[in-house]
Amino acid sequence: MDALDRFIDELLEQEVRAPLKLKAPLGKAERHSVRRLAARANIDLLRNALKELRGAIKSAQKQGNPMQIGARLDRVYHRKVAEQAQLFPVLHEFESGYRCHVAAWMEDHYKTRNWWSGVLEAAQGLAGYSAFKGINGRSVSFGIYDSINALLRGIDGPNFERGKVQKASSGIHLLQLSTLSDLERLTFEHWTDISKSLRSTLSDGSPLTEAVFKGMFKRVREARNDCYHHNEVAKRLEIVSNAEQLLALIGTHLESAVDLVNMSAVKPIQFNIESDNTLEPHFQNSEHDVVMSFQGMDVPIRGPQQARSTGDAVAKALCALNADQRAMLLSLAVVSKDKSPPREKTPI
Repeated sequence: MDALDRFIDELLEQEVRAPLKLKAPLGKAERHSVRRLAARANIDLLRNALKELRGAIKSAQKQGNPMQIGARLDRVYHRKVAEQAQLFPVLHEFESGYRCHVAAWMEDHYKTRNWWSGVLEAAQGLAGYSAFKGINGRSVSFGIYDSINALLRGIDGPNFERGKVQKASSGIHLLQLSTLSDLERLTFEHWTDISKSLRSTLSDGSPLTEAVFKGMFKRVREARNDCYHHNEVAKRLEIVSNAEQLLALIGTHLESAVDLVNMSAVKPIQFNIESDNTLEPHFQNSEHDVVMSFQGMDVPIRGPQQARSTGDAVAKALCALNADQRAMLLSLAVVSKDKSPPREKTPI
């Protein structure tokens, strides 16, 4: 037994057998399917997918059926991957929006483009904050100084050895290089002043308070880190709601931005390696006929689509359309193949 097999045994024991008090071992075919997925899976998503399947497994056991979890586990796991992917434009809008907003605000607030230069000079010397003369004649607290110092060291290294800060031409450029944690701290340290650049109320009319803002920002930042490290984001609806509220405070409508992402026609990713017969049956490709009708065209377009299911065929057909074609699409259907030639056949 290799390390992967031992891990699978431990995982199934922790997440399935012990919680459900099951004695029956996993069948050979099912174990093979789980092993194939586990060999490339994110452990956090795989563990949570097994937890989600407990009810279905328990029901199957009560009915005297073998523990058929292979295909179902594949679907639950990859649905979780799709849910993570769904969060990307939300988190992108949040992070990019606040980087730009804070950077522009810092330049306006301190009336200088390179508001960090005084901190950099003081931090590079032995005296540090005691030698700091403020930002463009404005005195600042040690908390603000330290937040900028930490931001700069995060970009350049503890001894400023990377030289990236010196190349930053603007605050916007600088903050694009920072971590979201450093951006968060910079914002929090300036709360009394920067809050005046935000809308004073939330969408429900309740007042914006420091505690509410900090709580929402922290939750979205932590979700961003989970998502970007491929771990499952809990309470996704709450995270989207928090990001929506935060972006509304700086004048960005999140739903419109995400709609534009979803409406965009992008070139499909090309894959060149053919699948072999070692894939699970539910992963096998087959040919589907897709029929689409467009505004201004009397004859529908019909063509073959290699896909793993009817739904997959629909998704791939839509993915292949450009923006103009999507705007003119009237209907799409997947139909059974027949031997009669279509009136017009155009590759999709």
